[in-house]
Amino acid sequence: MRLMTIVDIPPGERLSSDVVRVYILKKFPLGVDKNVIVYELNIIGMGSDGFYCYENSIAHQSKLDCSVFTEPRVQGELYWSFSFIFTSNETLKDVEVTIEGKPLL
Repeated sequence: MRLMTIVDIPPGERLSSDVVRVYILKKFPLGVDKNVIVYELNIIGMGSDGFYCYENSIAHQSKLDCSVFTEPRVQGELYWSFSFIFTSNETLKDVEVTIEGKPLL
């Protein structure tokens, strides 16, 4: 599953926004440079296979908004979005994760 590849979540882990946020922060700790994140996401395959990111700047805050679809047979029809929020020095300040869709029961 693409989400598992992006954030190195072990198979069988029960997914939630909080769990995914923890794994994202393990891969990209607070304070990491924005260029490192963009480079790593490009290696993983940003811009292909249902995984997209775009830069967004609002009120002097730089963000990298990403989205990815899970494989329906694995987790249900889920759409994950996560926003990397950066400081004015372009280092990671926070990550926000949301989930939308209909999970399998």
